[in-house]
Amino acid sequence: MDLKKLSSYMNFELMDNHKLAFEIALSKILFDDREYFKKYYMFMEATSSKHPKHPNTLLFKHSQTREYWRIGYELLDCI
Repeated sequence: MDLKKLSSYMNFELMDNHKLAFEIALSKILFDDREYFKKYYMFMEATSSKHPKHPNTLLFKHSQTREYWRIGYELLDCI
């Protein structure tokens, strides 16, 4: 897949604002220890509604286990 096509699947508003991505993720998950999430998860990418497999998804990666966590969001969450 070429770079232009890949970039069309990205939500650049969230890619440029990782704090907003974390806010959206924390509002969507049922996680007892939010500080744990902030400390151990890294924001990797945000997809747009055009993504064929994972539309409107935030991708986080655990810094120690390297496991990924996909969290869906709605466009209204970004406004």
